[in-house]
Amino acid sequence: MEKAEVKKLFDPQSIAIIGASNIPGKWGFGITINIVSGGYKGKIYPVNPSEKNVLGFKTFSSIEDLPQGIDLALITIPAEKAIDAVRDCGKKGIRWVVVISSDFAESGDEGRKRQERLVEVAREYGVKIIGPNTMGIYSGSSSLHALGSPFQAKRGKIALVSQSGNIGVQIMGLGERIGLGFSRFFGSGNEALLYAHHYIDMIIDDDATEIIALYVEGIRDGKKFYEAVRRAVVKKPVIILKSATTSYGARAALSHTGAMATDTFVTKEIIKQSGAIEVQTTEEMIEVLSGFSLLPIPKGKNVCIISMGGGWAVVAAEACDKEGLNIPPLPPEAKNGLDEMLPPFWSKGNPVDLVGTLRRRVQLDVLSYLSEFDDFDAFIIMGYLTERFFSGFQVYARTLRRLYNFFRNYTKSALKLPFLFLKGGRKGRREMKERGKKVSAFDLRETRLWRDEYVVEIMKKIMREKGKPVIAVSGSPEASIEVQRRFSVLVAPSPERAAFILSKVASYGERAKALRNLTYERIEIDEKGIRGFLSGKEKLDEYETRELLKIAGLLVVEERIVRSEEEAVRAGKEIGFPVVMKIISPDILHKTELGLVKVGIENEEGIKRAFREIMDAVKRKVPEAVIKGVSIQRMVKDGVELIAGFTEDRVFGKILLFGSGGIATELYRDVCIRIPPLSLEEIKEMINEPKISKFWKDGFRGKRFSPEYIERVILVLSEIAVRFPEIKELEINPFILNSEGAFVVDALCVLK
Repeated sequence: MEKAEVKKLFDPQSIAIIGASNIPGKWGFGITINIVSGGYKGKIYPVNPSEKNVLGFKTFSSIEDLPQGIDLALITIPAEKAIDAVRDCGKKGIRWVVVISSDFAESGDEGRKRQERLVEVAREYGVKIIGPNTMGIYSGSSSLHALGSPFQAKRGKIALVSQSGNIGVQIMGLGERIGLGFSRFFGSGNEALLYAHHYIDMIIDDDATEIIALYVEGIRDGKKFYEAVRRAVVKKPVIILKSATTSYGARAALSHTGAMATDTFVTKEIIKQSGAIEVQTTEEMIEVLSGFSLLPIPKGKNVCIISMGGGWAVVAAEACDKEGLNIPPLPPEAKNGLDEMLPPFWSKGNPVDLVGTLRRRVQLDVLSYLSEFDDFDAFIIMGYLTERFFSGFQVYARTLRRLYNFFRNYTKSALKLPFLFLKGGRKGRREMKERGKKVSAFDLRETRLWRDEYVVEIMKKIMREKGKPVIAVSGSPEASIEVQRRFSVLVAPSPERAAFILSKVASYGERAKALRNLTYERIEIDEKGIRGFLSGKEKLDEYETRELLKIAGLLVVEERIVRSEEEAVRAGKEIGFPVVMKIISPDILHKTELGLVKVGIENEEGIKRAFREIMDAVKRKVPEAVIKGVSIQRMVKDGVELIAGFTEDRVFGKILLFGSGGIATELYRDVCIRIPPLSLEEIKEMINEPKISKFWKDGFRGKRFSPEYIERVILVLSEIAVRFPEIKELEINPFILNSEGAFVVDALCVLK
């Protein structure tokens, strides 16, 4: 879309509210009162034939009576009338319309037909519809709170697109509670005309937005959604909360937005490939938004943990490992430096356990000192924040309360307190001087340094000057929210949540960098030969599919097609035992279940017996199938069975699959999925993702195979998927990887 056109939506100079009302409780009232009380300064034109004015604004009896040049219209009237209102807006030259009204596709067949008419009218008159069935929109740059909810969003740098208005408002509300602000909100509703990818494309180049958040239940036009997210990730992080991942959620999504819920596994894989960050709950969404709002993107995943106690340090280290973060050892120079700063019994490694030292200057100096080392990309610090303890009036109230309790219960001892307190302070300083090192005793002279602003200042300096995230962990969730809101630094309620947030921010940094340097890997295949082979064919049997793959340049197991016992015996001798036998028929796709595959045949008698058993099974189980013969294949030994192929997903189009093959495919689902075409880096990542990759990464029981053979298979399949739209599905299961190569054993092809 043109930038000038998008600006009319982001910063409309004039708004028409169709169905504006003075009656509290009506959508027309709620939308209008939120706009006029939210700081919007543009022109407002209420439309209501029953009112002379709404909330003090002159009211127009119809859309036709409105002046020209209105940028945006909001429709709050019943669904059937909303269609006519969209038509009238189009005639009036209003190109952006938010249809708040419900009772469209989310309400069943009649509503679906009504929504189709709405779209037809919008397209006929060049109107772009947001919704229907939406909570509305918000724009921070124009202070436009065009929402059905009374919630007033805080202005910030997060753009949120949500198919659910309630979830969207909840996310903004939870974000506002911890100090997060929003640049845009679009309740996309049923997405009748504008889909999620349209909003993403509008936001990509929005200067007011630095982070994009999405709540989706169903994805429409998945390939364009994937491409839009991928374009966005190169410039700014995208966080996605995808619901409808259970059968109950899918049914609810269908009734809620009229969307077809997508396959959960496929969607997760595609989101991962796009570079977006997927979260599972609204709480995780808020945590990750906090991370991207308050932290710089680190250069890597090497984390330094600094803790006031060993337990915290252990939990934090385990959490980091679980989240894919690295805990590198302290470099010798850093270790020597800390030896000069800390008591001799400190942890001597990373995590850095400060062993409860109460010398505030030492705590702060340790953080500043370690930030100078390039070995560390980020920091998690625990025990640094005092929150309310040394801040504000509470410190005096708490001190007086404790002194009162002391004097009331132990009056005689309490009278000695001032003298002993001063004596203890002098003794601590004397010990420090005598040892020539810092000791862990509290120093009264450092009391001011215990105020949180001092550690916050160092945290911000490290993030500003070094570009290294620093996350503080608090022991008090409520107090941590207060500190985060007050100082705009990230305070996590636990080490686990700190590691989770940091892992998402660090992962984005790596992924965005990879996408910026992405080049698709293309190879030459015999396209002319493949097209000639496919010419005139409506379906391919297994043998023909293997021939197609042979033309494409893959290694195919040696085989013969026979039609009698004698031919079978002769073929077995030529190929060499052991062999595999299977029926060849375009009408039989899954042969093993029908007993039409025989493996490990060692001699001539075995071939004769297998041939008879296969033919008898065909006559009994699939008598109407067209039989082209029986395949005799060389049996490939000492290899690992893998699957690779592509199919046409109803949402995302062509998708590639790779993983454990043979019977393991259905048993373990040890596979991964990508959208073609792929870069070489994506192919390598794909190959190393399934658990079976241990065979070529680490070796297994003395066996280690080269992944380069697999790369060739995936590259060829990717090329075929992209170049041949007439092939709906192509699956190799299994192909066998051994020290000699990757050999196609079984294959299936479905033509459109």
